[in-house]
Amino acid sequence: MTLSATSPAGGLNILMLVPHEPSLDPRIHYTAAGLAKRHTVKVVSTTRSRDKRPAAAANTQHGYEVVRLPYMMLPWPDMAWQAFSMQRAAGSSAHGGREPASVAAEAFRLPLYRRLRTNVAYLLQTLAVNHTLQRYFATNPVRPDIIFCHDLYVLQTGVQLKQQTGSPLVYDSHEYYAMQFVHPTFVASTLWYERKLASHTDLRLTVSPQLASELAAVLGTEAFEAIPNAEPRPSARVRPLGTEMASLAKGRVKFLYQGNFVEGRGLDDLLREWLAVDGDRATLFLRGPENAVTAALRSQAEQLKLLGRSVYFLPPVFEADLIAAAAEADIGIIPYKGDLPSYRFACPNKLSQYMHAGLAVLTNDIPFVADMVRSHEMGWVYNVSRPGSLAEAVASALDAPALELCRARAHAAADTDYCWEVYEDKLLGLVDKVAAAR
Repeated sequence: MTLSATSPAGGLNILMLVPHEPSLDPRIHYTAAGLAKRHTVKVVSTTRSRDKRPAAAANTQHGYEVVRLPYMMLPWPDMAWQAFSMQRAAGSSAHGGREPASVAAEAFRLPLYRRLRTNVAYLLQTLAVNHTLQRYFATNPVRPDIIFCHDLYVLQTGVQLKQQTGSPLVYDSHEYYAMQFVHPTFVASTLWYERKLASHTDLRLTVSPQLASELAAVLGTEAFEAIPNAEPRPSARVRPLGTEMASLAKGRVKFLYQGNFVEGRGLDDLLREWLAVDGDRATLFLRGPENAVTAALRSQAEQLKLLGRSVYFLPPVFEADLIAAAAEADIGIIPYKGDLPSYRFACPNKLSQYMHAGLAVLTNDIPFVADMVRSHEMGWVYNVSRPGSLAEAVASALDAPALELCRARAHAAADTDYCWEVYEDKLLGLVDKVAAAR
């Protein structure tokens, strides 16, 4: 399908590039749906056969079109060509930037095989995603008004399309990519790649004001704009998805971590510090997909004699069900570690999901989330580097009147201040400004 110069409704034609199954990240849906209120939006993504999604995830929904391309690893000749074109697409236009935010020294102490394996894995993913997209556009030419790239993995294709069509390029950076895996070679190579590509962008977005300042400084670009991961207001009253938590808690206060199990998110520290929590009054639920980290955490909980007593693991749910799944709990936990820049500047989707579900929030002291909790007085902040801090915060949260007040404040803030409806007009205005500057 070739995008025409103007959309039928008189708005812009926006081509949105995504490196994975779109329904795995709520931000992709609400940015596409928000833009589709005024413009024609086409989402082109690469997906793997193992990517699970709700059966209702149609190819056209909420006013925008979705094209899913099968993601495949490349034969070695194609891989070599794609690696060569990576440098060619980036070109020589790149600004200098300062060194990234500081990282705890122990984060670099990783075995050589893990460093090599991670570098190769990220490189292969980037090559395969861009190869898949470029093959598609070679036979399906486009000339959009705006190219909108979600994540670094697709930005190379965005730059190439901009060079071919002259269309303005928007880069939405969901993460601090260079700090996803903190060892010197990964940080240096990812920064080199992102600096080159980001210099070609016309509008740069990210998830928090703190990360916006950091990325502009380390990439050497003009300012990034912050559009937080605040989800839209639910269309109806949120009702709990199930009763499993209540049956296991047996009247205890229910604390929930809901999300992917990934190293660096502070989950091992959370379990270790949970030993000091009164397990007769508080229960901890961990919900997310099964992987090697999940297995390690389950083993840790068992060794600490917490598993099945005050710590429970729950099966994952689809992204569309996360708010309803959280609604059965009382308090949502964000344990991300501040000594890792990828999490220090984070704005997790789960913050908005917890708030819409009517949960109070317990968070480690990372800037954006801690500021939200304090400014709205909707929960408690602990410092994982101080032993016993978590247990103290949990003890405060067990006070029933205080808990109910925090829950009410969180829900009210989600309805009035921290929801997608607040930020949608900002995104639309920024995109219109970029289009007008063509």
